Amino acid sequence: MCVRALLAVSLLTVVVVVAGCAGESRYVTADEVTDELNAEFSDTDFRLMANEIADSFVRCPAVGGQETPPRVAMLGIKNSTSEYINTDNIADKIMLALMRTGKVQMVDRAILGDVTRELKLSESGFVDPQFYKSFGMAASADLLMTGELTSIEKREGRKTLMWYRLSVRLVDVETTTVVCMEEKEIKKESVRGIFGM
Repeated sequence: MCVRALLAVSLLTVVVVVAGCAGESRYVTADEVTDELNAEFSDTDFRLMANEIADSFVRCPAVGGQETPPRVAMLGIKNSTSEYINTDNIADKIMLALMRTGKVQMVDRAILGDVTRELKLSESGFVDPQFYKSFGMAASADLLMTGELTSIEKREGRKTLMWYRLSVRLVDVETTTVVCMEEKEIKKESVRGIFGM
């Protein structure tokens, strides 16, 4: 009887341990802060940086002080961190936040090749003339947006300290003068568990 009880307790212990190791999954809202996991760049950092940069640019006289919204083309944001971070997503988030203000018009240079192919199709005679679009109607940009994301990582024992800096500037196309420049810094600390978790 004692052997059966010991076997039952052992089996129950194994079931509890295995069930506890199974993990779980759930949906969270896109705005929910999930930075408690580690010190690496996160979706929350992404959102904070992009929104603050966009808010700052709207207050800049070269953007928010204009009667006619300036046309802005994104040249890209360079990733100078030690991590893989898709900086195109940061650029896209900044552009979206700026467009939502109504203070700028975005000029998309990334799809220029696709637009050119579509216009050539119009000229080919394959497209009905009433829907024909012609070359030479593209809008030029007034301002170019570019930037850089950098980081510094410090580790000591189980502790990690990460510092991120996003610097973005708007450059006047005619004069190459930097008309607006903004930066956002984030510093994060994490402590690894005793067993590396």
